[in-house]
Amino acid sequence: MDFRIDVQDKVAIVTGGAQGMGRTFVEAFLSCGAQVVVADIAVPPEAERSKDSKSSTLAIPTDITDAASVRKMVQEATAQFLNPIPQKRFLKPEEIAFSILFLSSPLAQGITGHDLLVAAGYVMR
Repeated sequence: MDFRIDVQDKVAIVTGGAQGMGRTFVEAFLSCGAQVVVADIAVPPEAERSKDSKSSTLAIPTDITDAASVRKMVQEATAQFLNPIPQKRFLKPEEIAFSILFLSSPLAQGITGHDLLVAAGYVMR
């Protein structure tokens, strides 16, 4: 990829990340500094690894049609990367501005006709 977005110290969970488009997404996140959880029903044995805290990837066999499997994956990912999910706070106006700038940029060229919830995981119901 010919661009770089700084996602250092961020954790991305990529469902279907063992092959195809999902694998491309995994590689993009890794090239920009993220730690990546590869959540796939068919994680190849060579993709699985020990719980090495220095590694940037964690492959977890996950069936996204099974809520218990997804919960287990999130628990393992959280335990490995100690990343608070979600942020549970209101965003500052400048943080929302970054999202608007992104949507206005060439990086968002494939996003059309979509509502993007920018709420840091905090949603009032």
